[in-house]
Amino acid sequence: MSREAPGVQLTPAILRQVEERGPGHLVVSRDLGRLYKLYQRALDEVGLTEPEARLIYEAYKGVSSEVPLVHAAALLAANIRGAILERRLDEAYRVDGAALIEKLRGLTEIQALAIIDAVERIAYGAAFRGMDEAQALRLAFRIEKP
Repeated sequence: MSREAPGVQLTPAILRQVEERGPGHLVVSRDLGRLYKLYQRALDEVGLTEPEARLIYEAYKGVSSEVPLVHAAALLAANIRGAILERRLDEAYRVDGAALIEKLRGLTEIQALAIIDAVERIAYGAAFRGMDEAQALRLAFRIEKP
């Protein structure tokens, strides 16, 4: 079943890239499917614990998603570190903060973006509306496979 995404606007740069790949209606759907599969694999590779996911969600859910893509992944560890220092989230969630920061610093760009995507899915997406937050965290961060 085909569905349109109302209000989707592509920047000229993205539109050029889509046009290079073929008919837009096929390319966008295909590429999003690939991206979402990569996010799932990346989260599986990272293997966050539930307390780590909870800390990241609490620290990152208010961070602007308007940061240019090139910087978003690089800022993940710094944003989490800042939240740990300011709000002592490592103590609140019983996580080794230093170890988590090192884990985040070692992520690939796709892994960091997958984590940011998981936060945004819980905070803004429809899939988890009305769901218990703990269950949403386990599913979005792939601690518990759907």
